[in-house]
Amino acid sequence: MDNTFGPFGSESAYLFHEMIMQVELGPEDGRKDFAKGDYIFQEGKHPVGLFCMIKGKGKVFRLNEDGREQIVRLHGPNEIMGYKSLVMETPYHASSVALEDCQVGFISKTAFDSIIDTNPRIARLFMKIICQNLDQSEDFMVSLASKNIREKVAGILYFLQDKFGLNEDNILQISLSREEIAGMIGVATENLSRAITQLKEDGVINTIGRKIAILDAAELMNIRGEI
Repeated sequence: MDNTFGPFGSESAYLFHEMIMQVELGPEDGRKDFAKGDYIFQEGKHPVGLFCMIKGKGKVFRLNEDGREQIVRLHGPNEIMGYKSLVMETPYHASSVALEDCQVGFISKTAFDSIIDTNPRIARLFMKIICQNLDQSEDFMVSLASKNIREKVAGILYFLQDKFGLNEDNILQISLSREEIAGMIGVATENLSRAITQLKEDGVINTIGRKIAILDAAELMNIRGEI
């Protein structure tokens, strides 16, 4: 947790809290519950407000030309969601689905617009967070483009460990299918499976069904190289 933002856990969560404090919440604002598999927002629909994950995990994905899902972002607690289409005032270009039961904070578009229009401090903080997220995405994609498949797989596993952590058995605290992971890094599922098998044989990871345990985080980071 970033101590700068006290109990909020992140700059995004602090921003969302500050926004809530600035407006009188309407009947649609506040906390919303989503069951595993529920859409938080859906591609093609117009944005209705700003979301912030309070509890749980979600994925943002698009459908490729073959009709397969390609994850473009993962969300955990204290992260804001759905802001790009909200700011651009365009329909969502991707869908967000709960990967597990989630609790999500929500501020309506009307309240969001009012805050941005009347509070320069919050508007600047919001722009800063958007730019930070864009930088992180660009750095990650540029890094992946120059790596071989083994390095890409090590990189995405290290990213998932860093973002979501491990349980007491060193298992990643997010469960994704091999197809989902392969789509995130742009490799064929069979190539991903071969790389996972090699990492397992080398004692870097272990697999239990679709679950992945990280046995040697230092070596995983070494294989992935610089990001």
